[in-house]
Amino acid sequence: MLTSSFALDFFLPVYCLGCSSPIPFSAIQTCPICRETLEQPRASDFEAVLNEGLLDARGDRAEAPPGIALWFYHRGGPVPGMHRRIKYGGAARLGERCGELLGARLLCEHELCLEPAGCPPIVVPIPLHAVRRRERGFNQAEKIARGVARHLDLNLDTTTLTRRDYEQSQVGRSRRERFAGLGGAFECVRVSGSDAPVILVDDVVTTGATVLSATLTLREAGHARIFVAALGLVEL
Repeated sequence: MLTSSFALDFFLPVYCLGCSSPIPFSAIQTCPICRETLEQPRASDFEAVLNEGLLDARGDRAEAPPGIALWFYHRGGPVPGMHRRIKYGGAARLGERCGELLGARLLCEHELCLEPAGCPPIVVPIPLHAVRRRERGFNQAEKIARGVARHLDLNLDTTTLTRRDYEQSQVGRSRRERFAGLGGAFECVRVSGSDAPVILVDDVVTTGATVLSATLTLREAGHARIFVAALGLVEL
């Protein structure tokens, strides 16, 4: 009798997101060779991208939130393939699994962001505009955030931060154009008395424009402690 794993491999073949070679069923869908190419950024790598973004956005060095990404987003590697499946293919389980891995890294390396300051942190995904969400049927950042929240046993909050503008694609835009298009993009619906630390989750951080805009909105609403977590980071 066929085992369930063998049956899945036989009837629903799985291909590596990095090199397209057939592989056994895998939660993150990469072959061992491509998995070896997955490179984890340091906190200083993340900080460098956000600080560069702050210079573009404001012309000064206002404090960037600390943050971490699970992997570098190297074009031609497996991470863009995973991202496409999560963002455009609706691969919810892949997104949540990556979120769980991101949560595990937060727990191991960044316990300080999890220390309660009066109340436990909330996990907040970068939101889509309501129209965009209806068009796509889901929010890819929310899938990743759900995995983070599950692994850390924290509440997932999809209502505190909302998106005001119907976002245009950022692909192909310069750094300055990305920042110019995000002024006032978000709105924070603050619950009275809530100043909970926020773990802000995005799918890929390219220039930092989106997460910095969201961070400024959350800070203005009284959320002083913010930590950014992302699936991928594009190197400077």
